Amino acid sequence: MTLRLKNCEIQFQREVDFHDNIIRFYGVKNDQRKEYMLVMEYADNGTFRKYLKENFENLTWNDKFNLAFQYHVYILNKGIMHRDLVNIL
Repeated sequence: MTLRLKNCEIQFQREVDFHDNIIRFYGVKNDQRKEYMLVMEYADNGTFRKYLKENFENLTWNDKFNLAFQYHVYILNKGIMHRDLVNIL
């Protein structure tokens, strides 16, 4: 990941950091090769992508819609537009 993309990710994480359903962002660290790493809260149940992959058939369409709607409303209230949504607007 380039430094520019890291900066965008860091800015996004700072803006959405205070929500129960979003992993906490703690900071940035350089490793021995001088590569940057994001330090984030540990998710013991894996990623949201993994959760959806494993549970997609068990979720109703109403559940899926509500998850997407909650995410969308939260980031809009923060003044953020997801790049995939920008493409269809």
